[in-house]
Amino acid sequence: MTLRKLFALTVVMLLASSVVVAEDISESFEKTSKIKTISLNFGGGYYSGCTYFELPLIHPNAQLAEGSNNLWLYDGEYLDLGTGDADRYLDAPIKKINPGSLFSANIGFYLSENFHIDLSTSVAKSTADITIIEVNNDIPGERFQPTGDHDFFRNDPRFQGDNPFHEDDFTLYSGGLTLLYDATNLRKGFLLPYFGCGLGGVINRFSALEDKTALYFQFVTGSYISITDNLKINAEIRTTTYSFGTEEVVYAKEIFNATFTLGATWMIDVKPIY
Repeated sequence: MTLRKLFALTVVMLLASSVVVAEDISESFEKTSKIKTISLNFGGGYYSGCTYFELPLIHPNAQLAEGSNNLWLYDGEYLDLGTGDADRYLDAPIKKINPGSLFSANIGFYLSENFHIDLSTSVAKSTADITIIEVNNDIPGERFQPTGDHDFFRNDPRFQGDNPFHEDDFTLYSGGLTLLYDATNLRKGFLLPYFGCGLGGVINRFSALEDKTALYFQFVTGSYISITDNLKINAEIRTTTYSFGTEEVVYAKEIFNATFTLGATWMIDVKPIY
């Protein structure tokens, strides 16, 4: 009985010491999360718009293939601009998205104190217009936006009422990933600058025309102002470039637009998961 009691006491002491050692090891190797902080940002501001389709004047001696001089309007129908052989025709159309408003939302994942990857989304609302030049006897006139009162369309019921050369409900959807760096080494007083770049996709949505999608690349720069340890306000500029096809061509000109937003950012510390 004495040996059994000694053996049992020894086992208990070994187990107790192993528990103490395990606790010491776990305390010395405390777990941490790879994501240090999560940021939530919401903002609104200005969208610059862009010119996304532009054709030059046709040379008077140019020979046009049938259907090559068709221009798609915002009602979803096309307009034959005429040919270079006519004494009077329309030419050199430009399609332009006008400046508008922008709303944005971003979720950032801080991998260190300075670097974070953001899931970035935005919605811009604006209008769009088509302008054109009238050519009379090979002499181009001033650029203008046609209406139903123009000589070309006065007797055409299609152009009476809503103007198909104007789009009143254009929407731009954007979403992607942005890699940003908070430049703490460049901090000036309460201003913390940041910059980075991003990749993603856009959807250009018109009322009657098909959606135009594209991949974009953008540069980002801005600055934070800390209100509290967890709340910041920020001013940000994003310049974006992409190109997309239209009904007239497979790919239109390269597009550059800019956005300026003012927003608020909430910083949420991440606790490790055991």
